[in-house]
Amino acid sequence: MNPVIMDVDAFALENMLAINYDLDKSEAIAIANIGASISNIDILKNNVSAFTRDIFKGGNQVTEEIQRQLHIDYDEAEKIKVGSKMDGASQPVIQKVLKEASESLAVEIGNSLDFFQSSTTYEKITKLYLSGGGSKIKDFDILLQQQIGIPVEVINPFKKIEFSEKSFDMEYMREIGPAMAVGVGLASRKVGDR
Repeated sequence: MNPVIMDVDAFALENMLAINYDLDKSEAIAIANIGASISNIDILKNNVSAFTRDIFKGGNQVTEEIQRQLHIDYDEAEKIKVGSKMDGASQPVIQKVLKEASESLAVEIGNSLDFFQSSTTYEKITKLYLSGGGSKIKDFDILLQQQIGIPVEVINPFKKIEFSEKSFDMEYMREIGPAMAVGVGLASRKVGDR
């Protein structure tokens, strides 16, 4: 193999957004890519990166906090984190733990956005797009929207990409979509691109 392009995940997400979303150049928007242990924040103005920051928190910290508070193993905590395991009797306790575990990540993202806005002359960030495996944390988009006070949308990297719906399970595509955002952005690059 002979590599011809290298890219940064934040810039790959920008490429994916440009392909799939009609962005208003005059608005400042943010992308938060929630990984297992690192989350990336990228803020765009005029469709160009104006600010990037890595936060050393991600989905694993949420899983670990669920494990610690509920005294359960990793697999059970992962199921609770994404909402696929909720007992009726223990649901209020699980929701409380899940919310507490997710809040510190939401606060970190909010702090990054606040830092950007306090150090620039740009107007307020108008929207945050959420991607990465951590975007599947149950109700994280809602919690984050409450924390930062701007609309949050979980990304669909296949929104405008044509593919045969007969060849792919659409439910599966929706399920894995946010985790594929960087890959779609990387795959969209060609030699000679910006």
